[in-house]
Amino acid sequence: MPEFLSTPLNALQMIVAFGAVIFIHELGHFIAAKRAGVRVLKFAIGFDFGGLKLFSRRVGETEYVVGAFPLGGYVRMLGQEDVPGEEPDAAGDVPPDSFQAKSVWQRMQIIGAGVMANFLSAFVFCYLALISGFQMTAPEVGSVGFDALQAGLRPGDRISALDGVAVESWQDVQVLYATAEPGGEIAAEVVRQGEAVEVRLPVQRDADLPFNAPDFTPASGLQIREVVTATPEGPTAAERAGVKPGDVIRAVDGRTVSTWEEFSRMARVRAGVPTRLQVDRPLDRRSSEFQPRELQLTPGRVPDEYTGPWLLGVEPAEPARIDAVVPGLPGDAAGLRAGDLVLSVGGIPVSTWRDFWLTAEYAPEGEPLAVEVRGPEGGTRTAQVVPGAADHWPGLGVWGVFGMGLAHRAPEGVEVGKVLPGSPAEMAGILPGDRVTAVKAIDPPASSGFSADKPVPVHSWSGLYATLARVPARAVDVSWVRGGEEKTRRVELAENPHARWRGFVGIGAGEKKAWVALGPVEAVSRAARQPFMMLQQLYVTLKALVLGRVGAETLSGPLGIGRAIWYAAEQSVGEVLNLVALISINLAVVNFLPIPITDGGHFLFLVYEKVKGRKVSDEIQSRLQWVGLIFLLLVFVFATWNDISHLLLRR
Repeated sequence: MPEFLSTPLNALQMIVAFGAVIFIHELGHFIAAKRAGVRVLKFAIGFDFGGLKLFSRRVGETEYVVGAFPLGGYVRMLGQEDVPGEEPDAAGDVPPDSFQAKSVWQRMQIIGAGVMANFLSAFVFCYLALISGFQMTAPEVGSVGFDALQAGLRPGDRISALDGVAVESWQDVQVLYATAEPGGEIAAEVVRQGEAVEVRLPVQRDADLPFNAPDFTPASGLQIREVVTATPEGPTAAERAGVKPGDVIRAVDGRTVSTWEEFSRMARVRAGVPTRLQVDRPLDRRSSEFQPRELQLTPGRVPDEYTGPWLLGVEPAEPARIDAVVPGLPGDAAGLRAGDLVLSVGGIPVSTWRDFWLTAEYAPEGEPLAVEVRGPEGGTRTAQVVPGAADHWPGLGVWGVFGMGLAHRAPEGVEVGKVLPGSPAEMAGILPGDRVTAVKAIDPPASSGFSADKPVPVHSWSGLYATLARVPARAVDVSWVRGGEEKTRRVELAENPHARWRGFVGIGAGEKKAWVALGPVEAVSRAARQPFMMLQQLYVTLKALVLGRVGAETLSGPLGIGRAIWYAAEQSVGEVLNLVALISINLAVVNFLPIPITDGGHFLFLVYEKVKGRKVSDEIQSRLQWVGLIFLLLVFVFATWNDISHLLLRR
């Protein structure tokens, strides 16, 4: 059973949220019909096909129904066929309280009232969310990949607008970036150290994803999102020490921590070292009050993700050329420039970027390091660089020397440039020019995360290094392509003489959040803006779907929406209210699309009647409504299948 249906309370939250949005929509139709003097025969939440109902009660002229099929709802009025195949109650002359007896303008008002009700209710939900308070992922940049770095984006930048549209949260950034034209550029306005800066970011599209995926991520906060409860080696340091999700890291061994990257660096060098961790612990899951705690832990010892214990013996033939220098960091201060070719580090010759990375990344922090380079114009010089604390850029991996603020553009694919003499790769017959495609562990234990049947596909050098660092045993099957022919060989990996180890605590960071709560008066203006911002985001998303910028795999049905409601309910009432407002806007727009059987389809029939002076024939309307119903059912099934697929992939 999906986790968001695992308790009656979670299921009830989903039902209430869905039901509230549908009820408001149908209530809009109901009130408008009553005001126009139309007799309402049935007010239904959910469809009651075949007479299947969960609840039914007649009050006056109206039957109130909860249908057995939770696909929406409808208001059936005298003289209107809202569900295909149902005949109107009226016969012969049109009664004055019939829907058909009203003017086109009155009928347009009744049809459009549901959309207006949803839109107005979205304002109310946004207002209640603002005065209740909720956490919002700040539009602050955390890690930065090479392309974004070269475009001018920096860790710590706060994005204020994207493509000319103001953003208030990271979700806004995601929607606008994901729906932009892939392969082009998108203008970003950022605030950096109090100053406004404009950068033009490349819009990247991963072939494995149905939408654009940026090479930059939101900043991580200091509040712990998750604690790893167990590893193949046993309980983690965090679990043994009693660290809890929600704890906020404040200091390590008495030294104040200001960013998650700073904490990560401290943990990395403390493998096997007893450590004092100071945290603030919330009094309960949703409390804004904290109690200080001091915990004793000893970080475990795990292989570095890019320099693990096993060696295959293949490397890219990437020269140690600096492609980007971050202003203000140690490399820039020492006079290193883009285009410089590194010849040696600390007197040790280097021939590839990986040689440089291994030597520089693990150099002692705070000690001068002589970096000899040859400039693009020729001639050599030596810069004295003092590696220091710098923001971590996971998007760069081994292609960024973070302590110096230097970066190299990662090679595309995994084409072998160099095979180490006497290595497992040489004995297996791998040659320069071959392209490594997959690695498969042999008889891996279930706890390793590797499949005994499926190899791990390899798309990048960083991915190959990370896979080799995690394989549970030396024996692996390596696949590569040469001249269009794929080869697979079993190899015994060698011990890596350059292996590095780091401290592992067993905790995961959450995205940096900002608490948003306004007073009753100041919340009005922002609540009035938010439905329009949601509407704009929905518009760009639908446009991207039509233009093929976003894949249909991103569509969510009731299960996906239910999961989102469950996660929101885990955070705060304010987040649930915000989500219900978004669902209300979505329902309003989707229901007003010109699809027969929806409000938009009915409205289109009325526009035709107004222009032509006559109605669309009942036979044509009925046929079109059946087409519309079948189309919506197919979309519903497709979206539900997407939800099920996503749930299965999460397991």
